[in-house]
Amino acid sequence: MLGSCRAPDPEPAPPGRAFVETSHGRLHARRIGNGARTPLVMLHMLPFSGAHMLPVAERLGNDRTVLMLDLPGCGQSRDAGPDETVEAVADAMAEAAEACFGAAIFHIAGFHTGALVALELASRTDSPVRRAVLAGIPFYEGEERDALAARSEPRVLETPEAMADYARLIHGFLGERVTPERRYALTLDALRCAPDQHHLVSMVARYEAGAALERLDRPALAPVLDEMLQNQTRAAAERSTALTALERVDLKGDAWDVAPDAIAQMIGAFIDAD
Repeated sequence: MLGSCRAPDPEPAPPGRAFVETSHGRLHARRIGNGARTPLVMLHMLPFSGAHMLPVAERLGNDRTVLMLDLPGCGQSRDAGPDETVEAVADAMAEAAEACFGAAIFHIAGFHTGALVALELASRTDSPVRRAVLAGIPFYEGEERDALAARSEPRVLETPEAMADYARLIHGFLGERVTPERRYALTLDALRCAPDQHHLVSMVARYEAGAALERLDRPALAPVLDEMLQNQTRAAAERSTALTALERVDLKGDAWDVAPDAIAQMIGAFIDAD
């Protein structure tokens, strides 16, 4: 059970999971592992939930506590709204981490949208983050940023055909090496996120990531894990003197499932280096 991380709820969360009340609404959390090392917060990509990080988190939980939080609009966290901001989501994540860990300092690892929220937290002057792993950073500027904003339209899944098409899109991203059971679970997460996803895409497009990268002053790693955001991740690493790019584009498909041992080893080696 999660102690102070647990909020009263008419349908209590299963063991190892909890609902956390923050000043920015209710979040859903998964917590695994134990140990004396500095805790780790993991933030997922759209349109999944914290469960997307589970294969890697399980390997990192042998000597530390790992917390996987569902972003707003995803998993079982609160719905996302049109005024969503990366800054507010980062505030909520920090509150949830403090409630669940009972500690003021932690490492953070984010993927895609989760990487932006992690960047915001890590770049603050009073940041609780010791080290940050920012994988697949959606760092857009100029025309590329405008194009992203233009894509932030609601995804309408009102017919079985539309839902089936979206499920096929998710299956294609996950690849054939993901087990059928996990592909099904992650597809359900994606379908849950679909009505709110455009709010989160708009949030990403509005965020001033360049300014945050220039503020970043603690050790940070930018693994290039897939082809989707490889150019943006490299550009982000060039913008920040604290951020080091690590090329791993050999990891095809959904790297968190395909190569969890390699990713866990990479993250663990970096966050345990101090």
